[in-house]
Amino acid sequence: MALTPRQIRYLKHRIDGKTKVESKRLAGYDESTSTEIVERSKELKSELAKALDRQGLSTDVLAKKIAKGTEAKKKHYYAFEGKVMDEREVEDNETQFKYTKLACEVRGDLVQEGNQLNVNVGLVEIPRMAKDAEAWNAETEQINAQSSANDEKAA
Repeated sequence: MALTPRQIRYLKHRIDGKTKVESKRLAGYDESTSTEIVERSKELKSELAKALDRQGLSTDVLAKKIAKGTEAKKKHYYAFEGKVMDEREVEDNETQFKYTKLACEVRGDLVQEGNQLNVNVGLVEIPRMAKDAEAWNAETEQINAQSSANDEKAA
């Protein structure tokens, strides 16, 4: 089945870098139509994937770029009297969050429907032994005593 004229317009605007909502509006979809409904079409998904492939953005290339973005860093420069005295590379948490969110959306783990955000990830809780303060302190004292005994033997 071929794409409808509206789907073609939507796809053109998405490829041109417009947001989903903006592309939907420019393509002539009703405001109440969800972008998820627009993009649910298998034909539209297929054509978008082909367009990305033609531009050298294969699935593997995109996955590598997203993975690289989840490890983004940024530089902070420290100046004194107009001269840079030091620079430090730090985690760019805002960028890492955006790429992690994008990765979850691409995998289908994060779906926004209207004002509701659904997260579909599996979490495993590993049971652990709960200790009260006395047990914790007793174990710490035992470890310290063993460490002291080892230090005495080594000396």
